[in-house]
Amino acid sequence: LQVCDDGNDGIETFNLFSKNAEVLGSLNASNHTVSYHETLTDAQNNFNALPSLYNNTVNNQIIYVRVIENSSPTLFSTTTLTLEAVSYPLITPMPNVTVCESYTLPALPFGQNYYTQPFGTGTLLNAGDTITTTQTIYIFAQTLSIPTCTSESSFTVTINTLSSIVQPPNLVENDTDGTAIFDLTMQSSGLLNGNPNLTVAYYDSFANADSVTSNIVNSTVFTNT
Repeated sequence: LQVCDDGNDGIETFNLFSKNAEVLGSLNASNHTVSYHETLTDAQNNFNALPSLYNNTVNNQIIYVRVIENSSPTLFSTTTLTLEAVSYPLITPMPNVTVCESYTLPALPFGQNYYTQPFGTGTLLNAGDTITTTQTIYIFAQTLSIPTCTSESSFTVTINTLSSIVQPPNLVENDTDGTAIFDLTMQSSGLLNGNPNLTVAYYDSFANADSVTSNIVNSTVFTNT
């Protein structure tokens, strides 16, 4: 008798009476009584019958089944029943992700899959798929045994779309030696275009801008080189 193990501790509640029909087979249920016992001695002597809902003491515990013919209670047979608490698949939760433009789904352990909806529904996604819109991704896994025990976790992928900006006009200052003091922030309002969620910083090389390091601090009084 197998049930899903909620705590993954090997201990669970089993409905013993759910096995009555299987135990009796072709025997008439109205003419026979089935009881369950923790030891063979108890089963043979009809002592300490267990309730229908029984919590096992160890995983894969063997209990003993007694069947009697109601008209002749001294006539009985015994057999065994193993109680197995099936562990849920273990899923390592993934943290929420915030990225620019797109996110590539990483590889998952065997037996786990990505879905766009909970409980293994929606669209099946694969490791390596590119996510380009903000959404919740579900990780779903299930056992191959009966009963099917399932586990799930989810994480949110937030995609920040890069804002398109207009090419600003050149800044021009009159000079005699090729250098002058420029107020770079004169370009800021045009670059922001009224978007309160954006900020502007200025750099003296593409590499610094790309790595967001060493921005020009005094951007209102920048002297070109």
